[in-house]
Amino acid sequence: MVAYRRSIGWPSLGRQKCSCCGKHSCAGCTLRLQRSIRLKGIHPGACIAEQGTDMTQADGQDRGLMRLRTSHSARPALSALRRVSFGGPAAIVTSIGLIVGLNAATTSRVAIASSLLVLALGDNLTDALSVHIYQEAERLPQRDAFQTTVSNFLARLLVSLSFVALVVTTRPPWTDWLSILWGFSLLSALTHRLAKVRGARPAAEVGKHCVVAIIVVLLSVAVGTWVPAWIHRA
Repeated sequence: MVAYRRSIGWPSLGRQKCSCCGKHSCAGCTLRLQRSIRLKGIHPGACIAEQGTDMTQADGQDRGLMRLRTSHSARPALSALRRVSFGGPAAIVTSIGLIVGLNAATTSRVAIASSLLVLALGDNLTDALSVHIYQEAERLPQRDAFQTTVSNFLARLLVSLSFVALVVTTRPPWTDWLSILWGFSLLSALTHRLAKVRGARPAAEVGKHCVVAIIVVLLSVAVGTWVPAWIHRA
């Protein structure tokens, strides 16, 4: 900064006087003036009160630059999360709902595991195709669209297989509780990471997503309990 002042022939900021009060600039004023000089080209001898509007604009530009730097640094992390942000939550919430719903309907473990595998392959491919078509409609680069589609498919497949392993290795009611614990842990971790990268409040984001998952669980239990009773009555 000293070299910059010397290059334009300005005197030292520490000796400048305010045109209103006639006193030397304090350290805080000097710091703000230095920042204003860099951003707006304000003369250091001018009174801070007279330059209030320019100071506000300079501070706003300073904060804007910080946000811009933050957004640029967060882009790689957001790009990586985008590749699993659809397939991961879809597999988590769907698998939890399917397990607790079919267990409420007293379905066998073989039927539950088979249903999870159908979702992990057939429904997963359908969703991957839908995501790919949407990205093409948004005119994303072909390579990015393909990578995102494959990543989301693999993420959902791996998450679904983890729930299949829980169904095969445990018995009700432990299957329900372990699947809920595992699913909510995965959902909370993914949501927390995404919120940190976006600069949002992690607790609020995790809470909202967990509320949606709880609603899915309750609806699945209600349907799994009501449908068998209704069919038996008929």
